[in-house]
Amino acid sequence: MERTELVENLRKMVTVNLETPEELLSSERFLIIYDNDTPLSKELSAAYRELLPAGRAFDYYSKTQAEVLAEVERCQAGDLVILIESTSFRMSNFRWRLELFNRGLKVIEHAHLSNNWPDETATYCDTLRFDDEYLKKTSEALKVLLEKAEKVRVVSTNGSELVYEAPFEAIKKNIGDFGQMKNKGCGFPIGEIFTEPAEIDKANGEVEIFAFADVIHRVVFPEKNIHLKLEKGQVTLMEDKTELEKSEWGKSLLQVFEMLAAENEDGLVWARELGFGLNRGISKIKHLHDISDYERVCGVNMSLVLKHYIYREKVSKVKAQRYHVDIFPDVSEVWIDQEKVFGQGQWLV
Repeated sequence: MERTELVENLRKMVTVNLETPEELLSSERFLIIYDNDTPLSKELSAAYRELLPAGRAFDYYSKTQAEVLAEVERCQAGDLVILIESTSFRMSNFRWRLELFNRGLKVIEHAHLSNNWPDETATYCDTLRFDDEYLKKTSEALKVLLEKAEKVRVVSTNGSELVYEAPFEAIKKNIGDFGQMKNKGCGFPIGEIFTEPAEIDKANGEVEIFAFADVIHRVVFPEKNIHLKLEKGQVTLMEDKTELEKSEWGKSLLQVFEMLAAENEDGLVWARELGFGLNRGISKIKHLHDISDYERVCGVNMSLVLKHYIYREKVSKVKAQRYHVDIFPDVSEVWIDQEKVFGQGQWLV
């Protein structure tokens, strides 16, 4: 993507998603905080500065924390703060984006950019293409179907099927539509709808996955698909442990499952979230290695074990809930009841 095209996509993000009048783009009501640690952070900061020439912009590591906060204090409610982070700017014990929201500020955050490989800069920029009409139409169609669904079938490329039985939890969207929300902004890229069965034992069958998150939140793309079996929501890894130990990706997978099993006194690994990624800038063959970015991949994602920020009340607080690991089924089709909603690598609704 050429710089001019990237700037135009960011323009639409700022004016449409963040509801900023076009005439304000030449004002000082923008704060761009960036670093120069990765090619991607440099590309994004340059594009935002071109879009918002009167906005204040500085390298986070060129200032003390007190100086950074002093810059934030100069913002008025409704101003837009743009965070471009190769890792994560540590300003508090909590997610800094939430503190900025509490000040009445709008926020766009691009975090953990260094988890992506240098040659993935163009792919990341592709995830920022303005796709508002498609995201609204597809997410709403899927939401309506899920709200009345009796079951969802995820069919892997090898023909195996994983079946989720209704009812489902409240369906959540991440499509950059903040109109009815108190907080204006989020982490980008966007493009996902997700839910999970109201009862976590309502997932049964088998699934092939082509990628998974490792213990340091990077996506691993193994040399071959991994076979999982789910019985009443409990996940079993159907691979030979000795064979897995022969490869680095296999060792990484075993480390993930050992970590998840250790969280429960019964040693069980549970499936939780069922996510439908909508972002057409990434795919099974167009990779990003940061898990929060790749989670939007056009297709299906699932989460394993107990922790979930949205559906946290389902599991007793007495139980430790430390981990949330995403995995990516190699999907050929998705069916909601009798309607085929995904096929040939794209959503059909």
